[in-house]
Amino acid sequence: MEKFETEALVAWDYGSHSVETARKFLNTEKELQLSILEKWFPLEQRCGKWSLHRQAPVDGEYTITGYADKGNFWSVRLKPEGKDNEIEENPAYIIMPEDFTRREAREGALNNLFGGK
Repeated sequence: MEKFETEALVAWDYGSHSVETARKFLNTEKELQLSILEKWFPLEQRCGKWSLHRQAPVDGEYTITGYADKGNFWSVRLKPEGKDNEIEENPAYIIMPEDFTRREAREGALNNLFGGK
């Protein structure tokens, strides 16, 4: 298992919205991709989106509605607030709320301390 894959199963760097992170995710074994998405991008979680072009957050809020099997990789399915359509995005370009990332970091630290998963 590659270093990125090993680290991504233990912790996700929610602050890294780079092309490099997106490529690393896409180059991860497909079964592991789904495990990463299920662990760090839970269904019904509200989130934001990062614009690679503008290097800034996109206006608006989204809800994670599922995961899309794209053949060779998985993406996250998002529903924009107030709209009926859904879009698909690489997890590297999803912005999770600060309260969610703090909670995940705290739970991860406790699990590491007490030997949990």
